[in-house]
Amino acid sequence: MEPEEVALQQLHARAGDKFDKLFKTAHALAKHGRPFVDFAWQCKLDISKGIDIGNTYHNDESCVTFVNYIGEEYRQRLKKSFTDARFLSFMVVNATDSSIANQEIIYVRTATGKKVNSLSFLRESRYIIHI
Repeated sequence: MEPEEVALQQLHARAGDKFDKLFKTAHALAKHGRPFVDFAWQCKLDISKGIDIGNTYHNDESCVTFVNYIGEEYRQRLKKSFTDARFLSFMVVNATDSSIANQEIIYVRTATGKKVNSLSFLRESRYIIHI
């Protein structure tokens, strides 16, 4: 392998490592329901701890982009698990509480071979108008 090819591979490995750290931070914020504007100070905190995350993509717009890519990957995996499943079962429960918040719980079970997978999702909507 030529020296420039080795250098290019090393450059891609370092960049990939930085993006891996940025994606993990964005995923943590989304998973815990934190606002995307927290991403900038999380990046500053990582830098202060000596973590090499580069000098770019340290803003809330980048966080939204990272979370969208992560969400698309989850959607693709979920879609694949549904299409690969031999058996599929859905259960949806909908409730409205006194604060006029509508909550839906979606429970899904799939069976592929001898493996049974269970997934559940909670979706909340506010300001539901009843007619």
